[in-house]
Amino acid sequence: MQKKNHNSSTNKNPNTSFVIVAEVDGKFAGFQRADIQEIPSFFKHNKIFYLDDAYVLPEYRRMGIATLLIKEAEKIAKQNKIQRLQGRVYTFNKPVQNFLLRLGYKSPHAIWDKVIN
Repeated sequence: MQKKNHNSSTNKNPNTSFVIVAEVDGKFAGFQRADIQEIPSFFKHNKIFYLDDAYVLPEYRRMGIATLLIKEAEKIAKQNKIQRLQGRVYTFNKPVQNFLLRLGYKSPHAIWDKVIN
């Protein structure tokens, strides 16, 4: 598997927005998008590496590609001196929640949502 960092191809700032692409034998296998974000300074780690959209094609799942994409994101965070990574996972997406738990991620809070008309 080959990893490519396509941060310069994003529409946002190439220094703070990243798209990590995984290829297998030269074919697209998956990606992880991430952004450097700043949050209020009263938090211990006020810069976070926010993991956003991610996807691995079905034929490449269960091959460790998602793990490699996350590890590459962690490496980029370290290179940018960022100690905190964060992402949002829907409550119904138990497989991804369990995957992140295995990698050492925790869910310190929940977001409550209501749509009103």
